[in-house]
Amino acid sequence: MSVHRGHFVNGVFNWEDVQAFNAPHTPDDFYDKEAIATAKDGSGAGYVSVTNFIKVCGFPQAGSGQIEIWRTHDSGATWQGPAVVSPDTTTPKRS
Repeated sequence: MSVHRGHFVNGVFNWEDVQAFNAPHTPDDFYDKEAIATAKDGSGAGYVSVTNFIKVCGFPQAGSGQIEIWRTHDSGATWQGPAVVSPDTTTPKRS
């Protein structure tokens, strides 16, 4: 998954760069269902949420997915994350 940044100059849109987000856990995880929100107040804040379909019981991308979020405070030049907002509940936790 990626965010492509750009801006308008004299009515023409110019691409600046690309920031890629990779599922950091294992190669068997998969990011999907992304959503983005950015501030309009000039603060540079932005958030990307993704569903990470994780490896469950030895099967790649088999879970229901956990919701993760990435954030930026410099208009997308750098991103921090992911932070797990909602864990995958496909398999029950052992007590």
